[in-house]
Amino acid sequence: MGARPDNAREEEPLPPAFRAALADFLEALRVEAGLAANTLHAYRSDLTAFLAWAARRGLSEFGELDARALVDHLAVRRAAGQAEASVARALVAIRMLL
Repeated sequence: MGARPDNAREEEPLPPAFRAALADFLEALRVEAGLAANTLHAYRSDLTAFLAWAARRGLSEFGELDARALVDHLAVRRAAGQAEASVARALVAIRMLL
């Protein structure tokens, strides 16, 4: 088998603060906003990728996630060849979370 692309990795472990906040956030979107299952799945994927990326850089608290971290993460996604629509969706999800 060939190498898996970066965005197809097994779900990475997240710092406890990130993991708990992500679960709460997605549950709120499901219950309060009534988002479709596919949208929730895409947001979960985008947010997990962002939070795992941040954790690999030593960030483990939401207070450490600033505009620079967001811009850097989106630049990595673009450099990896992700479609602009996917990058834009990730931006929306991350801004809603933060």
